[in-house]
Amino acid sequence: MQNMTDNETQNGPSGDQPQEKTAKQLEKEAKKAAKLDKLKAKLDKKSTAPAVQKDKPEKKVKETKESAIYTAQTAPGEKKDLTGQMPDAYSPKYVEAAWYEWWEKEGFFKPEYGRKSILDPNPKGQFVMVIPPPNNEWSYHTMEPWM
Repeated sequence: MQNMTDNETQNGPSGDQPQEKTAKQLEKEAKKAAKLDKLKAKLDKKSTAPAVQKDKPEKKVKETKESAIYTAQTAPGEKKDLTGQMPDAYSPKYVEAAWYEWWEKEGFFKPEYGRKSILDPNPKGQFVMVIPPPNNEWSYHTMEPWM
């Protein structure tokens, strides 16, 4: 048996004669050369052609509308006059103008029953609001793989 070096086993027997390429390798190299020629032609065409800039559409400027202000003369504590033209969009300054004084005058911020102390029982009964329990699915999903 003949002793071969590691280089010879990987690249075949060493020598000055080049190996002949198979038909498949030749076809692959031809395709690669065709792609490179096509790319070169494209780059040449691109460099010789004048750069054409596309017309960009103008950006639309967002129209800002002034918020409506309630200008009718309403006496403090009186209900606001709404017979006039309503604004096109919601405007907190317009909506909330003059209402706060009216709410105070009507007693909306006062308790509905007059108790001497908060600890005294409510004569109308207890106020109870039922709410659902907190979402407990997290613990269910984290324990699921262990079951």
